Amino acid sequence: MLRHKLRKLERPDENRNDEDFLCEIIDFHNTIKSWFSETANLFSLHLLAQLIGNMLMLAISVFQFDQQIKRLDINGFLFWIIIASMCISNLFLCCFLGKLASKSYEQMADALYDCNWHKLPLNLQKYLIIMIADAQIPLNYHGCGVITLNLETFSGLMRSVYTYYMMLKTLNVE
Repeated sequence: MLRHKLRKLERPDENRNDEDFLCEIIDFHNTIKSWFSETANLFSLHLLAQLIGNMLMLAISVFQFDQQIKRLDINGFLFWIIIASMCISNLFLCCFLGKLASKSYEQMADALYDCNWHKLPLNLQKYLIIMIADAQIPLNYHGCGVITLNLETFSGLMRSVYTYYMMLKTLNVE
């Protein structure tokens, strides 16, 4: 959407005031940035609790799945595999969508840079340079600033799940 607006800025139009149009683009950019920041802060505690809860539930369900295999209990086996797949799906979606949102914000900086800003009048160039610099500061969804939602986080969570599973298995020596 921003890329489309910036393309209009490149094409001269005698009926349009470029400064007013640039103000619209700046307002749009600021709105996106503030919305992203507000939603990231609003949901940060919920996301942290969800990640920790799903990670622990996944470790427990994998442990229970292992126990049901040893007992040859098909019903328990199916139940725990469904729970484990739901937890993995939930963790993956949170991390993937967090990365997707961050990547979309990063593309705003690319769109600003690719708009041939250097061909615009000097007074408009100054505004675009400030916007490019501002858009290069990464924004991420996070869990209370403790954990950033991205695919690397998902990989780390899966390693932690395996660690917790092995701990449960070690503590359950029969």
